[in-house]
Amino acid sequence: IIAGSFGEVLKVVQKTLSKHPRRVPGKLVIEGRVCYYADLHSFYHQAVQIFGQRLYDFRTSNCRPTIVDCGAHIGLASLFFATRFPESTIYAFEADPGISRLLQANVEAYGMSQVTVETKAVWVHDRGVSFSATGDDSGFVRESGQVQTGSCRLRDFLQGKSVDLLKM
Repeated sequence: IIAGSFGEVLKVVQKTLSKHPRRVPGKLVIEGRVCYYADLHSFYHQAVQIFGQRLYDFRTSNCRPTIVDCGAHIGLASLFFATRFPESTIYAFEADPGISRLLQANVEAYGMSQVTVETKAVWVHDRGVSFSATGDDSGFVRESGQVQTGSCRLRDFLQGKSVDLLKM
């Protein structure tokens, strides 16, 4: 298990990433907390974009923003938002049931009480969808996917909410 500060973990992963097979779940220990991943390659590239390049950084005058994270995967964007805006309300949607379990475990491990995890696809209806679970961050809704999962009609979910960021 790779352990250390966030920066130390990323450096080790960067150096050894080519030796790790794709789509093999595991865990890292970052600053004393377990972080579960579904695919180390997806974790690394998301971490670099989200925390290093600050891909999802945004400004708001609202100190308690409402954020909807569609396709939350294991929760790195939600962790970024929760750290940046500790008083925020975050809805994290992940359609892949297996990855959603990792998302929930990470939310609990990092004490993100402002994050609500929804194991659903954000879609155009709420009748459920067929999902192709790829074991990494590229799963997708398809007519004949191997997993049936719930869905949430985005329009209905957003109705009556003041949303500061919709990440899709």
